[in-house]
Amino acid sequence: MPHYWGLICLLAACQPNTAEVPTQDLSLIDEVTPVTLPVPMGISGTEFVWEWTPHDGRFKKVQLVTVKRSKSYPGAKYSWTRTSEHNIYYRNFDDGGNGTLIIKSKFENAGHYTFKQIQPNSTVLAMFEVFAFKSVPFLWDSVPPGVDVTRACTISRLPESSRLQWKHNGSLSAATKCHYNNTAVIIIQNVDEHSTGNYSCELLKKETYLHGFRNTLTLKTSTFYSRYTLYRDGANRSEVQLICRSANRRDTAEWTWHSQSSSQPIRITSAIRNGPVGIFVKGVGQRIRSPVTVYDGHYFPLHISPVVFQDAGIYTCYTDNYVSVSITLITVQVSVEPPGVLAIGDEATLTCTVSRVHERIRLVWLRDADGTVVTVKEETLPASDSGRSLALFIPRVSTEQLKWTCVVFQDSLPRAYFPIEINAEEELTDPGFVIGVSICCVAVLFVLCFIAALVFYCNRKRAAVQTQEPVKEKPAVYSNITELQAMTGNTEVKETQRPDPPEDEDKSELHYVMFTFEEGMADVNSGEMDCSSPAASNQVAASNEVVYSSIKTARH
Repeated sequence: MPHYWGLICLLAACQPNTAEVPTQDLSLIDEVTPVTLPVPMGISGTEFVWEWTPHDGRFKKVQLVTVKRSKSYPGAKYSWTRTSEHNIYYRNFDDGGNGTLIIKSKFENAGHYTFKQIQPNSTVLAMFEVFAFKSVPFLWDSVPPGVDVTRACTISRLPESSRLQWKHNGSLSAATKCHYNNTAVIIIQNVDEHSTGNYSCELLKKETYLHGFRNTLTLKTSTFYSRYTLYRDGANRSEVQLICRSANRRDTAEWTWHSQSSSQPIRITSAIRNGPVGIFVKGVGQRIRSPVTVYDGHYFPLHISPVVFQDAGIYTCYTDNYVSVSITLITVQVSVEPPGVLAIGDEATLTCTVSRVHERIRLVWLRDADGTVVTVKEETLPASDSGRSLALFIPRVSTEQLKWTCVVFQDSLPRAYFPIEINAEEELTDPGFVIGVSICCVAVLFVLCFIAALVFYCNRKRAAVQTQEPVKEKPAVYSNITELQAMTGNTEVKETQRPDPPEDEDKSELHYVMFTFEEGMADVNSGEMDCSSPAASNQVAASNEVVYSSIKTARH
């Protein structure tokens, strides 16, 4: 397939240990004109090297050629580096004399180029970035009416803040558009007179036009002996227009349908010139109809809307018993399981199913990640009736995994897009459950506050009891022996005599013993008396005199 090749040379020259040289303007190089990378003026080195890092990532920086210059002879000597490690097509490059490098106009030649001095010292002298463009196909041939047309333009590397866009007759194209892998694609379905005109693919950087190329879409006057394939969604109310057109006037016209389930073709509609158009398929209602009521001998279309999955098959238009056009309709269905509304975090399975594979195709699942299209899964299907689907399992659906597209590729170009969006929401809590939890939390908080208040009250009361002032001592009451006898009911009092004191003690000294009682002591009348002080043992000081004492206790 021919391609349109374009090269844009972005020149950025750098001097060692100096400020960066301003970047030169972009310049377009067409298919046959190569681009020449110049060398800086006034260089004084003796040996240099050209290094290359391709955009396609085949390998990292590699030396292309070594250039030697000598004062004894003019010009430069080129020594090309040839290694088996890198797959380099040296026929894509040429020497330009005096150290310059000629890059032939090939898409794979795009990348970063560095011109560096290596003798007598190592210094980078200049750097370039070459962008390559291509349009597929290069030549836009005239197409039959009703066909689906796919056009693509690709840049080797999309610069930051840049984008590719398609325009039709100066305005943004209304055709199906998709961007992936630095490629902008449009798919024009059922091409007719309204689809013809000028198309341009433009490179914009910050909405400023940098480069573009144009082509013209034209129609053939008839569909005679045309054969092509159309892809339609078989589940989301898509439509298809089947066009049958003759350049010469015809007497009869007829549409037949060869479905996958039938061995014989089924006649759908037929007409004679200047006669009414009749529909012979039963049970389809208004889904299958003819946009014209009278056949004029030239134009005999068939319209199906909405398309269902079972509409797949081969539709053939005969005019005067000759095949005017044969159209293979392949229906595609995309689905998500389980159906309905899912919760974020649930698992899901996406399935892309085609009705039949008449030729080798490739199914690809793409995901839209914030404007960037990512290829997630793909599979090539051979021409057969088996293996007609591609399933993708998602273990946990996230908010970044909602928008998907199943793409049908044929001959390295996308032929149809079938988007699907997973209906998933953040899981919401039941309001009744929230109210119940709130009531429980309030109840628990109330109980905790009550317990805390009770503990505080008890601690405070205990502290108050412990800090009460002690009972003041009351003075002892003394009585004579007669009162003591009357209190105790005894008429006799025995004498208690202690051992003889030492000679140096006063023998005639009389001592009184005083007892101190606190409130709460045992009652005297009980016959028991508990004293915590050793002085309460009725012992007297050293003396051979008898000392009597009595205790008069104040009653409570």
